[in-house]
Amino acid sequence: MRSTGQLALATLLAMGTSGCGEDTESVSPPPSFCEPPNRIVGDACIEPGVQDDGCPAGTLGLDDGSCRPAGIVAGECGEGFEHDGDVGCEPILPAESCPAGLMAVPGETACRPVMGCGSGTWGDISIDGQTQHVDQSFSGASDGTIAAPWTTVSEGVAAVPAGGLVAIAAGSYAEDVVVSQKPLRVHGVCPQQVEIVGIGEQPGALFIQSSQTEVRGIAIRGASVGVVLSGVQDVVLDQLHVHDNAGRGIVLQNNFGPTSATLLDSLVELNRQIGVFQGASTITIERSVVRDTLPGASGAGGISAQESPTTGEPSLTTVRGSLVERNIGEGVFVQASEATIEASVIRDSVSAGPGHLGRGINIQDSVDSGLPALVSVHTSVVERNSEDGLFVAGSEVTIESTVVRDTVVPPQSTSARALSIQHDVGATAPSIAVVRGSLLERSVEVGLFVTGSDVTIESTVVRSTMPDPSGTFGYGVAVQRNAVTGDPSHVMVRASQLTSHHSAGLFVTDSVVTVDGTLVTGTVPSDAGLFGDGLNAQFINTTPNLFVVASRIDDSTRAGVASFGATVSLGTTLVGCAAFPLNGESFNGSDFVFEDRGGNACACLGASGPCKSVSAGLEAPQPLPE
Repeated sequence: MRSTGQLALATLLAMGTSGCGEDTESVSPPPSFCEPPNRIVGDACIEPGVQDDGCPAGTLGLDDGSCRPAGIVAGECGEGFEHDGDVGCEPILPAESCPAGLMAVPGETACRPVMGCGSGTWGDISIDGQTQHVDQSFSGASDGTIAAPWTTVSEGVAAVPAGGLVAIAAGSYAEDVVVSQKPLRVHGVCPQQVEIVGIGEQPGALFIQSSQTEVRGIAIRGASVGVVLSGVQDVVLDQLHVHDNAGRGIVLQNNFGPTSATLLDSLVELNRQIGVFQGASTITIERSVVRDTLPGASGAGGISAQESPTTGEPSLTTVRGSLVERNIGEGVFVQASEATIEASVIRDSVSAGPGHLGRGINIQDSVDSGLPALVSVHTSVVERNSEDGLFVAGSEVTIESTVVRDTVVPPQSTSARALSIQHDVGATAPSIAVVRGSLLERSVEVGLFVTGSDVTIESTVVRSTMPDPSGTFGYGVAVQRNAVTGDPSHVMVRASQLTSHHSAGLFVTDSVVTVDGTLVTGTVPSDAGLFGDGLNAQFINTTPNLFVVASRIDDSTRAGVASFGATVSLGTTLVGCAAFPLNGESFNGSDFVFEDRGGNACACLGASGPCKSVSAGLEAPQPLPE
């Protein structure tokens, strides 16, 4: 039955009532006594606000018959993290950030040097009969032996046979080192004692042009870029301290052919513009720290993966078990490339004005070709970043078992969103995203913002959004159309919890949204005293469609469900305490419609009665700025 204006829904019987804000008890009388609004599913009598599998709203039914709470459950945190006993994970890290030269990665509770130095001149380097030795302190005729070592790294590199080892004793070696034509190993005693100081005559202080090269136990700083790789594959950068370079810390580019490397157990800090940069290349970053990158002439950030500007070939990036912190600009930037981020912490990115946004993770399509980025974020924590914890434009993203929280409002801005998902930069294609088993909390203005995109939100908690500085917003989830093309967003919110928001728990304009098995609770007015609706659907240019099934909307200060010229379909749903359980207003020339799909109920403080829509002349909330 569809009607405009008031619509009487089914009367809630005493057996289906509950206190405002309390969980409904599972009631399974014999089917012959299962009276509406309860419903028979199989041999069970199911109440409004409970899913067909018997799981209450806000939980996900599993194959074994159990009900999984929304958020991150125990056992789903990544290595180096621990469950917080609620719905999130905490990284195991020192209480205070480590000072320059020291590091800790998730799973470590104390700051430490990059590596141990061992004892003696050559420390723990595994020297052999073909090793070329380098010791800056030696004086005399050199031949690369222990007794007569070279005094520059470049001499050792030139003399060593293919696959051989260059062992470097303590010292500060002022030179640009070029590794070319043969694979080799370059091992220093430890980064605390061995450094290469680039003089700016080569593209980098260490310029690697040979595949299967391994560099270990060295500090690298200098007048230009720290480490440069191009046209080489299977390079290993192990236990390095790349710091205080006048240019980028580490650069991988495909100018001279396919390029790939692994960065292990290293510290990249205080470099200029970008800590680790990729252009159409491949890198795995494990158990490493990238921090305190300073702004450069164009852009800034911790890790940046970009496509080839000429061929569109993507970069391939894996960040695992690492810490990316305190970078000016984005913590991680992925453009038209493929990336996996897992068991890592991205935090405290800082905005320094236009071009240095300070987002935790920024994922976007190519400005030139429109090719999307393909990114997965798993078992990670993204916290205390600026403007957006995680930003997605025109790309395909999966976010699982991840915490995004405490985003900071940057100067000259009014928002600090946990997660923003929008259409591509050309406004012609949507992002496609899945957010599963995650926690988004303590954002400003909105927790999760979707515009012109297709998104599935499953078993996720979005909570405690704070109002923006104007006191107008504070939405949990906001879904809006593509403002350029008018194309709607399509969003599924399933088995999730939207709790403790201002103005609206879920706000929808000109889009299609399904709310299935979801709990929306504790929506209060904004700081300006406005609104307070659990669900709010609003017509701007196209009639939005809001489908609500097997859900529960509790403790809304104003309306449980509000329609402003929108079409709202309700089925098997419980609307708890609200000043107006259902409120409809004609808006922008469009009549509101409530569609009763049966099995609905309204209840508060033990009282029950007809659940009717009213038109109380309520004011409509505003769409969010894009």
